Amino acid sequence: MLYRLRRSPSRTLGERVLKVLARPAIKLALWRDPDPVIQVDLGRRTLWINWSHNLPSFLEQFPNYETEIGRLAALIHARCGRLTMVDVGANVGDTIALLPELPAARFLCVEGSRRYFDLLVRNFGSNINVHCVNALISDGEMQMPNAELVEIHGSAHLRKTPITVPGGSRFETLDAVIDRHSQFSNANFLKIDTDGFDFRVLKGAAGLLARSRPALHFELAFRFWEEVGETSMFDALTWLADAGYRRGILYDNLGFLIGADSFDKPVKLTAFRDYGLRRHDFYLNVVAFHESDRLAEEFLAGELERRYS
Repeated sequence: MLYRLRRSPSRTLGERVLKVLARPAIKLALWRDPDPVIQVDLGRRTLWINWSHNLPSFLEQFPNYETEIGRLAALIHARCGRLTMVDVGANVGDTIALLPELPAARFLCVEGSRRYFDLLVRNFGSNINVHCVNALISDGEMQMPNAELVEIHGSAHLRKTPITVPGGSRFETLDAVIDRHSQFSNANFLKIDTDGFDFRVLKGAAGLLARSRPALHFELAFRFWEEVGETSMFDALTWLADAGYRRGILYDNLGFLIGADSFDKPVKLTAFRDYGLRRHDFYLNVVAFHESDRLAEEFLAGELERRYS
């Protein structure tokens, strides 16, 4: 209750007054542990999350946020008779929790943050359809001794430091992870949310993309891509087009459909990149299908007809 009082938006005078009255209780609750683990209702589940996680309050303000993932997963499940999903940057398992009921679904959840991974296991470790892996994913196996993972507001991103961090950060490819979990070698949905490493993750999954041609959902955070991942959007679009993914369906960071754009000759994406580099809080989510996938037109048609509340 105290979490909801602090994190939820104040729409009325009564809610604002209640928040003021609750401040002493909140301060007392956080005195011993400034970021305790709490339970919240999210989608079809009750999840363990840390207090600073802003997703529940964000969803309350922006209910369309990433809802396209659930619609895409449901379509794949209905048309293919199964959903075999790889979730890179799975966090605490919130994506799975927000999906509709899909009886023939199984999930490989990969999370780099040890803290969020422990909560992921706490939330889904007993589910036989969910396999959890604690790993940092990139386009090759490497060790970065001067990099650390920064966790803030329920998200984690890599930050380079001028000094060596004990243990550093060790990366491997998604293809290597799937080699150890071969039941996901035929995955038909790959979702990536890694705050800047998304293109590197894609390149490290070249084997999966060539073999299974999964539908893709990835975050295109322009500044993170260039400053953290040290990658270029234009290089990524060329790489995807060469891999048979030639068009993307674009959503803003609040979950509203923008439209489709070509990866070969991007127009919308070029304009949004210029805009996104000026705003650190703006990014896109991109859905892409292999050119051989017959679901592409059906999904886009449904999204174009959808009306937002």
